[in-house]
Amino acid sequence: MEVNQKQAFFASLAVIAETVNRKVSLVLMKAYWVCLKDYSFTEVQRALSEVLKNPHAKKHPYFPLPADVVEIIEGDINSKSLFAWTEVMKAIRQIGHYDSVVFSDKLIHAVIQDMGGWIALCQHNEKELSFVQRDFERRYQIYCRRRPKILPKHLTGFIAHQNAINGHEKSIPPAVVFSETRKTIKNKSLIMGN
Repeated sequence: MEVNQKQAFFASLAVIAETVNRKVSLVLMKAYWVCLKDYSFTEVQRALSEVLKNPHAKKHPYFPLPADVVEIIEGDINSKSLFAWTEVMKAIRQIGHYDSVVFSDKLIHAVIQDMGGWIALCQHNEKELSFVQRDFERRYQIYCRRRPKILPKHLTGFIAHQNAINGHEKSIPPAVVFSETRKTIKNKSLIMGN
């Protein structure tokens, strides 16, 4: 959110507070701002609107925690892990193990690295991948709760790995950024970790 949207955000919080008969101090509003300011104003407004529309709130009215709003924006941990696995499966099918890959969600990198790396993951057959999925989702959920201190910038593919161990650093191809619009990173220093 932008600083000029702070008053509108505070007004939205005040509306929710009134619906549950609660007074909200300026200190509390500022704490919510700090927790939610990294999201767009539209995302936060939509989440706060969802809180107001919650049919369970009629029976058990409550003032949402910032974590509740974040969960509405980002989805619950099970949904996030399933979405992450879906992205991984698309990348396995579209990119394969030869190319290095970069996901927009860096937690995916940490999980796959812990599971043996991109090359090893891509070597599993379709039948094995259903078992690998459970392991991936479980690890992803753990990392959502306890974010690793170091997140790999990319996952190394077979060509980059072979060129690196054979001393051909200048021949390492750029990583493929996997997202809705697939594009290639031109900066080879990303692959080398510099």
